[in-house]
Amino acid sequence: MMTKLAKIDAVHLKAATAVIEPLFARACDRRSGHSHAAEKMSTKPTVAEFEDDWKKAQAARRAYLAG
Repeated sequence: MMTKLAKIDAVHLKAATAVIEPLFARACDRRSGHSHAAEKMSTKPTVAEFEDDWKKAQAARRAYLAG
């Protein structure tokens, strides 16, 4: 929504993006609808990997909101 664009904290967005972008890329690697290496497509993360990624995403969000 363009009405929210001015509310984006550009100073802290770069740090949040640095954490979220690799998580997103890894998730896309595992989706069969994306054109990525066959050995990664449709593989499932372990529970430990998922929990680690979730903790990273939550920490990035907290840091962004605190900024």
